[in-house]
Amino acid sequence: LSASAICSGTSFSYTPTSATTGTTFAWSRSVVAGISQAAGSGTGAINEQLDNTTGSPVVVTYVIVSTANGCSNTGENVTVTVQPVPVVNVVSNQTLCNGSTTAAVTFTGVATQYNWTNDTPSIGLAGSGTGNIAGFTALNTGTSPVVATVTVTPIYTGCSGSTTSFTITVNPTPVLTSTLTPSAICSGTSFSYTPTSATAGTTYAWTRAAVVGISQAAGSGTGVINETLTNTTVLPLSVVYNIVSTANSCSNAGQNVVVTVYPTPVLS
Repeated sequence: LSASAICSGTSFSYTPTSATTGTTFAWSRSVVAGISQAAGSGTGAINEQLDNTTGSPVVVTYVIVSTANGCSNTGENVTVTVQPVPVVNVVSNQTLCNGSTTAAVTFTGVATQYNWTNDTPSIGLAGSGTGNIAGFTALNTGTSPVVATVTVTPIYTGCSGSTTSFTITVNPTPVLTSTLTPSAICSGTSFSYTPTSATAGTTYAWTRAAVVGISQAAGSGTGVINETLTNTTVLPLSVVYNIVSTANSCSNAGQNVVVTVYPTPVLS
């Protein structure tokens, strides 16, 4: 006879019955490897907690002797399967950049199923799911890091285990909040530009290609731009600075800041 399986740590309740009026019941259970309880015995209904200390189902056998009118059977076996405690192994926290594609997250442990929830779907990951998490494109269109908490619940054939959580931090792509079209300057004067961003901790690297009519060679640097530009022509010239902004190890593709350099007027 097989009873319905139970989860580890819960009580196995079984009430024996017989068509023979006045039947009484005596039961016994031997020690079972993987079950922490010692051998047990009793009369009437069975009601005892069973703890499975393994990572696999364990079958526990009860021998029930039925007696009526001074006559007893030789004992009948009632078996119950005790499912293991579901466990999900700890998953490392992740830090991603906006627009990056993540690797799949694979759950391991003692379980037949993993259910997960995500408290911040705006990062590009669904609010819930079952099984491993497939790779997805991380999203953060804001100016500050967004931290999502993913909570995983292991299930073993209907039995739930303790949850574990990990975080996915998505850092934004830093962009310039300073103007991309600063005021024009006169030839031979210094162009000064301080890049700024709404993303805290942003650093800046800039490059400037050589421009026909500007006597200065190509230039590059970090942080504030401060260099003299000399226009050797009689027409205004546009000088382009490409600025790459970086914060939390995430960089943009570079933004162009364009300044007009007016020539020095001379008598013709």
